[in-house]
Amino acid sequence: MTETSSSEILNRSGEMCELPTPEEQQLKRMVPGNKMAYSVKEAAVALGVSTWFVRAEIKRGLLARAQVSGRVLIPSWELVRYLVSGERSGSKAP
Repeated sequence: MTETSSSEILNRSGEMCELPTPEEQQLKRMVPGNKMAYSVKEAAVALGVSTWFVRAEIKRGLLARAQVSGRVLIPSWELVRYLVSGERSGSKAP
């Protein structure tokens, strides 16, 4: 039996993955509905920006993404974190 740390869990495939941090868990509770992740197009619509902008923010490291079966997906909690953080390439510092 493999030992796991308190921040890791086995996924359905039997691979180790990290548990969400308490901050991530709080962000997940803030997301309406039950959709876990959005395509780039869906994320762009949700944020009110273009798909080009979403891809640019991902490339800059300002918006996290996951790749599943070749598709780029943005976790729903990441959209909330992105909006709350104010760390956007187009935002102005106070």
